[in-house]
Amino acid sequence: QAVHYYDENEIEVGKPIQCQIAVNHVVELTAEEKAEARQNAIRQYQDGLMREMQNRNKPRTATKATVQEVQQPSLFDLGL
Repeated sequence: QAVHYYDENEIEVGKPIQCQIAVNHVVELTAEEKAEARQNAIRQYQDGLMREMQNRNKPRTATKATVQEVQQPSLFDLGL
């Protein structure tokens, strides 16, 4: 590594590196971490269900596309 550093003139020290890293091993979680992850997943699922139930009772607002009608001239409008 040190030899490579001195071989090139345009190396910027401290510059962020753009790279992707792949790890080929399985991470084992402890029992507490598994329980915490499970509780977080359950809480997120319940929050999603609660939002759906709250939004079900709200009237939907019309979007601009549904409010604006397309004005297309007819043959009577052309004065023929």
